[in-house]
Amino acid sequence: MPNFGELLDADKTESTLLVLYIPSANRKGRSLGAGAQGRWVRKALKVLGRHMGGATAFPRGLGVWRDDAQGGKLVWDKPVLIQCYTNEETLESNSVALREFLMALGTQTQQGAVGFVIDQDFYEIHFPWKE
Repeated sequence: MPNFGELLDADKTESTLLVLYIPSANRKGRSLGAGAQGRWVRKALKVLGRHMGGATAFPRGLGVWRDDAQGGKLVWDKPVLIQCYTNEETLESNSVALREFLMALGTQTQQGAVGFVIDQDFYEIHFPWKE
């Protein structure tokens, strides 16, 4: 494959893709509200901009997550997806800040799990079920 960075005289290239999902609902399916979701999107963009050099948020989609802690209940959601191109070294050196954000997102928005993608791998951080 040609080196497109050289061919196009690019000043920067990154090859590690990080994708975050910012939920619109909690694990019970209750809406967080567009304002709350928007605030989490901005918080994510701020973390990724500060620690990874930038990111892009895409309009809300439609998704579903099976919550096995609730007997396999389907939780419907309209997540905002955020993409960030970075590199392994930057991701590793800023993993604490990223994890802090993901834990705050999952806890404060009452998620069953927070999912994210690094390159081709999907990861979830699970949160305990609370009635």
